[in-house]
Amino acid sequence: MRFARPIGVLFLLAVLSFGVAACGGGGGSSTESTGSNTAAAAAGNVVKVQLGENGSKYFIKVDKDTVKAGRTTFVIDNVGTMHHEMAIYKTDTAPGNLPLTAEGTVDEEKAGLVAEAVYTTPLRGDEDHRIRDGRGVDYTVNLPAGKYVLLCNLAGHYKAGQFVAFTVTGDAGGTAAVTPERPTSDAQAAGAKVKGTAVGVQLGENGSKYFVKVDKNTVKAGTTTFVIDNVGTMHHEMAIYKTDTAPSKLPLTADGKVDEEKAGLLAEAVYATPVRGDADHRIRDGRGTDLTIDLKPGKYVLLCNLAGHYKAGQFVAFTVT
Repeated sequence: MRFARPIGVLFLLAVLSFGVAACGGGGGSSTESTGSNTAAAAAGNVVKVQLGENGSKYFIKVDKDTVKAGRTTFVIDNVGTMHHEMAIYKTDTAPGNLPLTAEGTVDEEKAGLVAEAVYTTPLRGDEDHRIRDGRGVDYTVNLPAGKYVLLCNLAGHYKAGQFVAFTVTGDAGGTAAVTPERPTSDAQAAGAKVKGTAVGVQLGENGSKYFVKVDKNTVKAGTTTFVIDNVGTMHHEMAIYKTDTAPSKLPLTADGKVDEEKAGLLAEAVYATPVRGDADHRIRDGRGTDLTIDLKPGKYVLLCNLAGHYKAGQFVAFTVT
């Protein structure tokens, strides 16, 4: 598990803009720039970045590997099939020879970590740097002149080739750190106020048994806020189904997941709304989010529909009176 780390003293990270996706799913750096990108371009450098895999070889590709000192916005897209990160290291060491930890990841302190792109700042829990497949984020930082390496430091990714050299030219003058405006989640931007009836929810695992736990399983009709925390060690989701079917007997698809249409999917909690790509419902371990919804009287099931989770028992009955 990776959590946010202090930023190096060389400079501070600046603004990371979050917005509603203009288009769903694909996640390629060929998409047109958003309004935030246009503003960034007017204020400094813009570098398009792709993260992904090509068989056993992982890559980080940039449309330019040299910029002038100053404000730089990295327009990052994960075009791969798994999570990736983008971290910035300032170093004179050759990109393929950075010092490693005993676990085989790059030693952040010795190698000169100065900043990491933020995927989301959840309502509860540390910043999340792991950019999900098919999603994109923008990351703006002031860069002094020097040599850098851009890389992904998830386990095994650097050793699989996911790094690239990057150079900043010119005078370091005029590149004083910008006061950071921390990226916020949608819930934080809205004030993160619990509306209506609050229901505490925990998602997690107990050995091979997965669970959804609620502090109350019956509420009155009306506005309900589910205060959700992932206390497990992997991703989980929380979806709400309105159904009279027994919680353990919901109809399944051929791949063993709950059939959303037949089972009566009503809503899903959103973990992150990235700049590019669909809303992300997978809540990372150690993080939390809220879901506010108006519920009519009836029987419901709260569950996680990631592959195998429902069949492992990750559901609970819920009633609205």
